[in-house]
Amino acid sequence: MTFDRTYRRRSAVGRIVGVVVLVWLLIGALAAGQRHYYSDSNTNCAGFGTIAVTILAGPLNYVGANPKVHCKVPEPGRRSTGPVRRLRAVRPAGDRPRSTAARAGTPGSWCRRR
Repeated sequence: MTFDRTYRRRSAVGRIVGVVVLVWLLIGALAAGQRHYYSDSNTNCAGFGTIAVTILAGPLNYVGANPKVHCKVPEPGRRSTGPVRRLRAVRPAGDRPRSTAARAGTPGSWCRRR
């Protein structure tokens, strides 16, 4: 008998939370539509990000929030102009080999050569 009441209470709370989240997202989508984000020809990372953040903000858009996303994505086929940095593996302090036999690949060494 208590299992049935507990199950009904949990499912009712879950339903209420689901409806609140759905209404929140619908209000955010309405706000994005009123700001003409859907009809804008700016279809890049910043445009999609701004739409997503506006939808997630929901009713906060109507109390002064105006979320914007600024992102910079490299163009395809262009190389970066910055210096290329090569990363090297760093061994943890406790895993350093103690002898030449350990460096050669004996069991228990940090890195085995093949």
